[in-house]
Amino acid sequence: METEPERAVAAYAALRGRFLDGLGARRAAIVEAADEASRLDALHRLAGAAGSYGFAALGELARRAEAARTPGDMRSALASLTCAIDALTGAAPQGDNTSWKSAAGTPDPTSS
Repeated sequence: METEPERAVAAYAALRGRFLDGLGARRAAIVEAADEASRLDALHRLAGAAGSYGFAALGELARRAEAARTPGDMRSALASLTCAIDALTGAAPQGDNTSWKSAAGTPDPTSS
């Protein structure tokens, strides 16, 4: 019989999986946004959600893009963000950003 902590870990892993499954759509919403307001909204939502699912570094990349004030800064921030998303979703070429792939692992529920 599964214990309550084991069920909680399994439920959290399932939520993380759904978050990862939705990253492609989030990436498209950011990259293909009709206007800057839509892009900033999508970046803001990703920044908040990423941290909730244990992807703090991804959230920070989204925050950097959201805070970019020049076109050059935005291009650079979006390049980093989309590269990270591609690595997490397996869309990156093999060998690219392997450190991001490790971020998709199941977190240790006993660490704080």
